[in-house]
Amino acid sequence: MTFLTTQRFDVNAATVWIATFDKRLAIDAVKPDLRNDYILAASDMQLRRQRYAVWRLLDYALHERLGKEADKLCFERQASGKWICTAQNVHFSLSHSDNAAAVAVSDFPVGVDIQREDAFCVNYDRFARRILSSEEFVYFSDLIKDDQIRYLAQQWTAKESVFKIYGDGIFLPAEVDGSTAVRLNAPSGYVAAVATK
Repeated sequence: MTFLTTQRFDVNAATVWIATFDKRLAIDAVKPDLRNDYILAASDMQLRRQRYAVWRLLDYALHERLGKEADKLCFERQASGKWICTAQNVHFSLSHSDNAAAVAVSDFPVGVDIQREDAFCVNYDRFARRILSSEEFVYFSDLIKDDQIRYLAQQWTAKESVFKIYGDGIFLPAEVDGSTAVRLNAPSGYVAAVATK
């Protein structure tokens, strides 16, 4: 599979790849079957493409970072929806948004998230109350609208990446401290963050 753009970041103990892909991407079968079934279970074709792209990016990342072939590893989807690899010392995190995918691979627990910068344009003030802590909301209130929307997206990705490592249950972003996450230089129109344990 050829991605339109690919970026690599080495952050703490993790390596992150962010890639963009064609929205008309053709979907081929992936191995093992559990992964393939997950991709095909999406009724929305764009979601199928996103799932396929992020899994293909994971294939690449596992090979490049750890010298492992994904089709030879055992994957499991937890009740929370999080995918794990049952192999020792193989930790990864997946994220996708629109036509971008992000994968983080590490020897230790890791979380990554990517989001369109404009994801919170509609009802951004309502999202702010759900995403931000009271201190973050004070900072947010002093920004102009465009900066508020970008700040929300940044906070969301930071908090989501931390939650992917430590969280269990329902994601309540206002209660998550995303300050340990590292913001990444994502493609234009996107924001991304990674957190490591």
